[in-house]
Amino acid sequence: MNASNAKDYLPLVQALSEGKVIQYKYQKSDKSYAWMDLESSVDFCMPAEFYRIKPEPREIFVVIDNDNDGSHLAFHSEDDAIKDVGSRDYAIRRYREVIE
Repeated sequence: MNASNAKDYLPLVQALSEGKVIQYKYQKSDKSYAWMDLESSVDFCMPAEFYRIKPEPREIFVVIDNDNDGSHLAFHSEDDAIKDVGSRDYAIRRYREVIE
């Protein structure tokens, strides 16, 4: 990192200060790329595009209406899903994104 590219690293440094995990992009033996968690200190010796903030899995809550045709609605929180159901016959399913 130097004065001309320091701004590219700012989001990474901010995330690191907040305790988030920084990942490094490396080339595997089969020439494909993968992300690896950096568990010790981060020195940012490679270009900024070789680093990222580890993505957090997203979660949605789906309300399935059993009274009617099985239609469904998605919400970002379980509380919002519960507020939507009222007195209907329903099921709530939680889905979490898988990140590799």
